[in-house]
Amino acid sequence: MNRNRLCDITKLGDPTGYRDAYMTYFRYPDEMAVYFQNNQRESKGGHWYPSVMGYKGPAYTDWIPIDIDATTIEEAQDGAVQAIEILEMYGIDTNACRFYFSGAKGFHIMIPATMAGLRSGDDIHKRLLYLVTNLMSGRVDIDMKIYDKVRIFRLPNTINGKSSLYKVELYEFELRNMSVEQIREMAKNPREELDVEEEYELNEYLHELNQAYEQLQKDGAQPYAGVNGDKATIRVKLCMHSIMQGIPEGSRDNAGLRVVTHLKHAGLNPKMVWVAFDEWNNGNNPPLDTDDMERIYRQGMEREYDFGCRDAVLQEHCDKRCKLWKEEYTINNVSRRW
Repeated sequence: MNRNRLCDITKLGDPTGYRDAYMTYFRYPDEMAVYFQNNQRESKGGHWYPSVMGYKGPAYTDWIPIDIDATTIEEAQDGAVQAIEILEMYGIDTNACRFYFSGAKGFHIMIPATMAGLRSGDDIHKRLLYLVTNLMSGRVDIDMKIYDKVRIFRLPNTINGKSSLYKVELYEFELRNMSVEQIREMAKNPREELDVEEEYELNEYLHELNQAYEQLQKDGAQPYAGVNGDKATIRVKLCMHSIMQGIPEGSRDNAGLRVVTHLKHAGLNPKMVWVAFDEWNNGNNPPLDTDDMERIYRQGMEREYDFGCRDAVLQEHCDKRCKLWKEEYTINNVSRRW
């Protein structure tokens, strides 16, 4: 149940009570077993062993996982509640989702993959990264490292070796309303799998993100990449990521036009662009009024803008870590971050 141990999931048994037990959330065809046996690696001690490392074949997942971690469990709980509110904003049926306390200081949210119309494929991990990053849009601190096709994930009802607490499933209302002390107390023991809604509809927003990813692939675009060894992130201009965090009064109109243009180019339909634009505006201090929002939205949707790295507004948020960064793109050759 840890890395480099393949298992027929129907023969897994009950892992309850195991300490630091993990399993990938992906499922694989027989092709993985063949790859595993033939892919021999040498350990530091000179021992050869079969490995899943480097597997590039197809996989599937029943769930879209979101791993929310923070410095403290209180911050992680706040982030998890905010993530739930984002799911609800986009019409995702949270009654069909599963919610877990990790046993340490994090929370896991699992969205049924069929809500997005996901299918098996060689790029399933990239697709998940694209979906979740666009869904959260930088509003919640999530661990992007889990979107690896052979990444392992802590099993429910197993014990976290550092805290001696179990990873336990929570009802949504418990995650929202229980205190940290109550959650930790509950996690002193394993808990039965909770009942969730098994009948739900295809979610329009997730499905459209999935289609947008497919279009990017057809166009030959790269929807994401790592940043100089940092956590994997969407390959977007980091200036746009900065703008998406909210803008103070005086710069909102120009920034808003670039937000609408960015969302439109990401493949969202007009309705979804408006929803995301409205959510961005709520993070501004103060927010734009409705009339100004409608004016900026119409302008961005009706005109074919393509703001590049030399755009003065984007240069104010230029970030040297961006894959597109060049010395001449920053204002006075000074980057906002080093």
